[in-house]
Amino acid sequence: MEKIVRTPIVDFDQSDSPIYLQLVTLFRRQISQGYWPVGERLDSIDTLAQHFGVATGTVRQALAFLEREGLVQRKRRLGTIVLKRPETLDPMTMPRTRADLAGFLDGMTAAPLDPADSGPLPDADPDGLTATSSVYLRGETPVMVETLRFDPAVFASAPSPMAQLSRPDLGAHVLRQTTTIGTADTRSSQTLGIPVNAAVALVAHSLTDPDGAVVLDAGWLMRGDVVNFVESFDTTRVTG
Repeated sequence: MEKIVRTPIVDFDQSDSPIYLQLVTLFRRQISQGYWPVGERLDSIDTLAQHFGVATGTVRQALAFLEREGLVQRKRRLGTIVLKRPETLDPMTMPRTRADLAGFLDGMTAAPLDPADSGPLPDADPDGLTATSSVYLRGETPVMVETLRFDPAVFASAPSPMAQLSRPDLGAHVLRQTTTIGTADTRSSQTLGIPVNAAVALVAHSLTDPDGAVVLDAGWLMRGDVVNFVESFDTTRVTG
């Protein structure tokens, strides 16, 4: 007897995201919450399609996506078997002060990114700033892409200029932070290992000297499932 899928029918027309990606999100939730345990054989494609009110081809697309993630395996005549739960990460709480921000990268490892993965960097910055891009990992899981433009006369390239923000000599510099919530495109989904259109947060920082000249522009593209925002960032000039 076919097993009942324990999730409500969803109106997929309410989102601009492709239906199969919305289905991927629902299927991943079914697995992560234990409704579809590891080792379980899923209902037939026809049954899933009927339950969710989508085409069988859409279900196949979603299952193929999950198979590429290593969560399921499709076997001829045996159906689709759940292999493992999606990896869950403890949330990262965004810092409120400059000192907290300087220590935010502690415990993560950085690897340089090829422009093909991060987007093209300027060959010659009009402000004379150096441009770099890196991906940050917690353990073996990529969680954030960092793109920097910084004044090499103010910052050494290592550690990251963002880790140097609590230096006393930068106390008179003004740091601003803005946050935008969006969705992952093809490039960022591949770099961060998340589905296309998954939630991401773009956190931008700008540091200016007492004369108003920009000495650091930084962008953090972060996985939306690991970011925890609390109070707004303190833009005070003092460190700490």
